[in-house]
Amino acid sequence: DGTFSYTPNSNSVTSDAFGYCGNGATGGDACTTVTIASCAATPNCKGGAPVANADAYSSSVAKILKVHRPGVLANDVDPAGHPLTAVLDTACAVPTGPTPPTPLVADQLKLNSDGSFTATPPVSGAYYFCYHAVNSQQSASAPTSALLTFQAGSGLQVTVQDVKTKAPITDYSWVIEEDTNFHTSAGVTPGTTPSLATSFHSSFMPLVASGCVGEVSCRRNPPETVGGVVIPGDPDTTPADVVLDPSKYYYVSILPGDAANPFINGGGAPVPVDPNNPAGAQRQFDMSKDCTFDMGTGTCGHTMAGTTISPGQLTATIKAEQSPLQPAQLSIFVFEDDFPTNGDIDSDEVAKGLGGFQIILNDVAGATGDATGQMTYDMFNMPLTNALANKMSTDGKTNLCPQPTGPSNIAGMIITCPEKDSAGNPSPLAGQALIQNLFPNRFDVLAFPSAQREANGEQWIQTSTLEGTHANDAFAKNGEPSYFQEFGPPGFHSFIGFVNPAHIAASNAALPGSSKYTIKGKVTNLHMSRPWSVTLFDSASHDPISQSTCYVGANAQNGVGQNVAFAACDSDGSFTLTGLPTGSYQIVVWDQWLDQIIEYKTATVLNANVDMGNVPVFSWFQSVYTSTYIDDNKNGVRDGDEGGLNQVPIRIRYRNGAISNTNGTDNQGNAAWAEVFPLFNWYVMESDTTRYKGTGVHTANDAGGAVDTTGAYEGWMNTSQPSEVALPANLRFPGSIYCDKADCASFDISNPPGGGGPGGSTGRIDPGSVVSEGFQAFISQPQYIDWGKTPYVAGENGGIVGHVAYGSTRPFDDPQLLFQNLWERWFRA
Repeated sequence: DGTFSYTPNSNSVTSDAFGYCGNGATGGDACTTVTIASCAATPNCKGGAPVANADAYSSSVAKILKVHRPGVLANDVDPAGHPLTAVLDTACAVPTGPTPPTPLVADQLKLNSDGSFTATPPVSGAYYFCYHAVNSQQSASAPTSALLTFQAGSGLQVTVQDVKTKAPITDYSWVIEEDTNFHTSAGVTPGTTPSLATSFHSSFMPLVASGCVGEVSCRRNPPETVGGVVIPGDPDTTPADVVLDPSKYYYVSILPGDAANPFINGGGAPVPVDPNNPAGAQRQFDMSKDCTFDMGTGTCGHTMAGTTISPGQLTATIKAEQSPLQPAQLSIFVFEDDFPTNGDIDSDEVAKGLGGFQIILNDVAGATGDATGQMTYDMFNMPLTNALANKMSTDGKTNLCPQPTGPSNIAGMIITCPEKDSAGNPSPLAGQALIQNLFPNRFDVLAFPSAQREANGEQWIQTSTLEGTHANDAFAKNGEPSYFQEFGPPGFHSFIGFVNPAHIAASNAALPGSSKYTIKGKVTNLHMSRPWSVTLFDSASHDPISQSTCYVGANAQNGVGQNVAFAACDSDGSFTLTGLPTGSYQIVVWDQWLDQIIEYKTATVLNANVDMGNVPVFSWFQSVYTSTYIDDNKNGVRDGDEGGLNQVPIRIRYRNGAISNTNGTDNQGNAAWAEVFPLFNWYVMESDTTRYKGTGVHTANDAGGAVDTTGAYEGWMNTSQPSEVALPANLRFPGSIYCDKADCASFDISNPPGGGGPGGSTGRIDPGSVVSEGFQAFISQPQYIDWGKTPYVAGENGGIVGHVAYGSTRPFDDPQLLFQNLWERWFRA
């Protein structure tokens, strides 16, 4: 490991030398000589004394300052680089300042040997203490000072209380952060000059101060121990002690000291009916009867809470909810969406609930991107099921949601109520499901027809989506009722419509009249302009949305009546609806994977066939197409004969490092995402460099507006970049080529042109050292990113790369097995 011991031949030796070779070598550059000289310093060959330099600190809290290691040692120096420790001194030169400082006395200061310290002066003002630094050879520096300035607090009076009883909560931890969101001043008319991105939510709120009030929150009773050693608690400090800028906004967060009561002391668990017989019959925990709120020992507590502080505000009341909190629940309705077909529940469809559909609940951790997984258990570790199962009528005679018996009654399945009750009559609960005892969250709700329906030859095509895909977003809070109400009357948390082509065909066959006509057309991609313009363009191509088969229906009476015709599109988006008599129809367009925003067009049949031409529709999403390939000529552009690399991980992250989507390349080196949520913010894509290093990254993005009519991206996107929106030359990325045509076919990253290229298109080649690309786009807009790779040469590797993520969850005891979960983000640098 490089250490050695040396013993001289005699006391008269003043210098000596020896040679050694590393890594098993016997000669050459891996060998060298070590020279040893006698030490001329005294006494006992000690090095020079360390130098301690004066320090100055300013506290944002009037009565306390905690500085972590290296603390006062941060600017101290030892000439030989020996480690240092800090020692409190009794005297030193008094530091100068606007006001003469007062020395801190023993009970007002705790200085640790690692340089960290805690100071608790009696009042605000200027203070100081003396210390010296000692190195590992016990050589001491001259004493020096640390000047501490404690400004007067703002006097902000914060009252914390129970939201129900208004009882004061006097034991809590608190945090104050600066609110850096953009705020509009009341009574001030915005200027006429456009402002860029003022409505974006800031991702960084600087910490101003933190503190605590009370025995539990300040860790004084019970005391905190580490390795059997009692760690001193903190003194009481309040938000009133914090220095605040009267012109700024702030946010105060509090955590009551009784927050952990329920899960420490069993609050919420069943309690005995007879308190004197704990082993007897049990009843449900009743918060109105069974709660005690004693700090640290009660059965109930309070949740986190907070409030905003406006400029100059001096009083604030924070109301905390009682805990344990009531669980959430979701109500779901699956129905036949054929009167008309529009993805919504219309009056004639209320009684068309579909029984026997399985509901699957996915946890998305409150974000877009990949789901974390399917939920199968509730908050009480019981299998998720339909809480309406076997619900009886009010007279107790009829089972409104009868369940199968025997082997087919599988626990842990969420099945919608059947269409008939136990008496064989239409059930008012048909198609409904209620999932209880959930945690608060944004969920993805999916519905699938039962295996029996499929065995019967039934085909059901989903029509409803909230923001694209078969998964319907559903939101539930603590104590959520069995209905959802956002605007207007209450309804279901999630409603999912389906159509049955056979049923529509039967309706079509029953249409009156002997003369029947056709309506045909072609579904194409609708393309938006570059902001700020709002002009829409028909791309005249189905290719950008061809990953999903489009469906077309005809709602009678121009959208008021029943869906009387259905067709699946051809691969190019063409469709034909047949058997339609004279009349006015609402043509409804959706698709297999619900990637397209449902579209309506009016078509009038007047004793003749109708050709609608192109029917442009939007996609809910932006799409990203990537390829990873062996760049044989190392020009940074994928040529036609260059093969793809398979099983190369490609990942999309958010700006905070959290994972949005993960994919891997196929045998052709391709990896694509057709359902990337348009955040109107930046994503970051990264390509793995474990097996291969980069040669160049070719990107082409959609500039919005009329799409290209020629070239590599014809019908897909607009790659023309006018000079007025092009990146200024002085902001170009060093080493990149900005191409005149987006395919960059005439350029070579190994021989870049002067100035970075002519520009004029959205195509660019970045150097091989680039391992991540930022991108953003709007709906119906694609992006292209091609990653050129080449093998490492012998003896070469990609080095050690990685990131530090906040491990909020530890799924494995062995830290070697840990990974970044979807809901975990990186630490800020």
